[in-house]
Amino acid sequence: MPVDMKRRKITSAIFTIHDVLTADQCQQTIEFAEERGFDPATINAFGVQRRDEESRNNDRLIDDDFELAKRLWHRVEKFMAAMLFGRPALGLNEGFRYYRYTPGQRFTWHFDSRFTRTTARSACSRS
Repeated sequence: MPVDMKRRKITSAIFTIHDVLTADQCQQTIEFAEERGFDPATINAFGVQRRDEESRNNDRLIDDDFELAKRLWHRVEKFMAAMLFGRPALGLNEGFRYYRYTPGQRFTWHFDSRFTRTTARSACSRS
């Protein structure tokens, strides 16, 4: 388990956490994604998934992994705010996205949409 994680502030609302995974864990993650395979990435435009090569032309794998989300949350929880948008922060989104880029591929500037879990418990709240 990495022991020297560091939080780096980018703006007042954006930060990165360095060294969450070891080099071996990173390599295992790459191998996992390559074995599962990638599809052309789509965008969500008004609730409809579609390919938009003007916005992005990279490849993506989406994998839901609740156990990985729990393990990573235990590593990074100390770097997170206790409250997000007026609700207690309880964990990470289990929908992991693995991206692959080849020369010339891109994903342009964009806004991410809000994640809403389809079960009764949301990602940020006990309600």
